[in-house]
Amino acid sequence: MVSGKTVLILPDSHAKPGVSNARYDWLARMIVDRKPDIVIDLGDFADMESLSSYDKGKLSGQNRHVGRDIEVAVNARKRLTEPIHAETERLRQNKRKIWAPRLVAIGGNHEWRIDRYINDHPELKGIMKQDISKAAEMGWEWYDYQARCVVEGFNVRHRYEQGGRPVTSAKYPAAVLLDKGFESALAGDSHKWDIATRTTWSGKKIAAVICGCYFGHEEAYAGTSNADWDRCITILYGVENGGYSGAHDKIPYDQVRHDYGGIQ
Repeated sequence: MVSGKTVLILPDSHAKPGVSNARYDWLARMIVDRKPDIVIDLGDFADMESLSSYDKGKLSGQNRHVGRDIEVAVNARKRLTEPIHAETERLRQNKRKIWAPRLVAIGGNHEWRIDRYINDHPELKGIMKQDISKAAEMGWEWYDYQARCVVEGFNVRHRYEQGGRPVTSAKYPAAVLLDKGFESALAGDSHKWDIATRTTWSGKKIAAVICGCYFGHEEAYAGTSNADWDRCITILYGVENGGYSGAHDKIPYDQVRHDYGGIQ
């Protein structure tokens, strides 16, 4: 039997107006079915397209509204979280072995858009915050964008940078992360998936994983890059003190939809 924790990783999911939040229902069912010990949301959960500087002032950026962005993000968080809490309560009431996973959420650069906006509109300080989906209110441990977050010895960050450039822009980003810090790490941001492992002098296997993205729609700004994105959920097994068993699952988005789609 593999010791250590089972960790399910939700990468960039970009809840946004005009795109169904059904994928959070599917994922919640999968989490309840598989019952991981820890669930990690790697950020860019809320897209916050109304605060994008990419197409600000352009036709493509018209008819966006901060309130709608927030409403969609909160709805997505509820749809993901409530079935998990409901299953914990069901097991408790039936006097079964309790399953109450640790829920960890970090901010991404899209949530960081809120801080940039508040900097330009200081009257909103204390009213708006990076945790726009109300993760903390729903029982998640929340960490702002680029704040230090360590889970079972794994460094968890939405984006790692080296020399002012995202490490995820490297040809083999997971290997770069390991070579840079020689400790286990999880990252999102690039929407691509990559893994690298090393064995330390003590014999412990460490890993860095770039975890892809979790949505089915295409983004107009990305053009042909949409086809290069790895849409998936990652599960690591035997995670303990920065090491892991070497076993993992990379579950394609379409498989999650097929296995847990149900009624949308």
